[in-house]
Amino acid sequence: GKKAKIISLAVLIGILVLAVTLVVSFFTSSAYNVYKDMKDEQYSSALSEYRTGVKDNFIQETLMDALLKNYGDEIVNRFKSGEIDYDSAVDALEALEKMGYENTTDKLEQVDVVNNASNALERGDEYYENGDIANAIAEYSKIPEDNENYAAAQEKINELCPQYVSSVVKTVQQYNSQRKYKDSLTYLN
Repeated sequence: GKKAKIISLAVLIGILVLAVTLVVSFFTSSAYNVYKDMKDEQYSSALSEYRTGVKDNFIQETLMDALLKNYGDEIVNRFKSGEIDYDSAVDALEALEKMGYENTTDKLEQVDVVNNASNALERGDEYYENGDIANAIAEYSKIPEDNENYAAAQEKINELCPQYVSSVVKTVQQYNSQRKYKDSLTYLN
């Protein structure tokens, strides 16, 4: 009875000490520091810690594998949601690749596509506000179908097209009334 309780208590204390030791070891590990630096957008610090404390250390690399699993996808999603900016997303993905945890080419492409579409929308809106119909349409047309702003861009294109056609017809009519047929054809082209 009493001896069994003492042994059980000793085993429980041993397990508790081991668990606390493992938790402390984890949160003070190089792998966790790299992960924390990545989360804090301290990419050069993360790379430095990786090179000195994780690289070529089986246990630390195993921890890193677990900590950074799907981290590239997380970066892409954080960028798409506006949680981080373009430069931070690119820096994070490049850091992951330098550490050898992901081939990030496709994720960098995804970030570029979203960034280009966002920039096209901004430029399109600026042209739209300034009455530059042709350039607004050109910018809105750059937004791909799978982008969240595609429907809004198409709506603006549909709104602007009749104005654009009317403007082109008016300019061509002016050239034709002045018998500047070559200018008219050049303008149409």
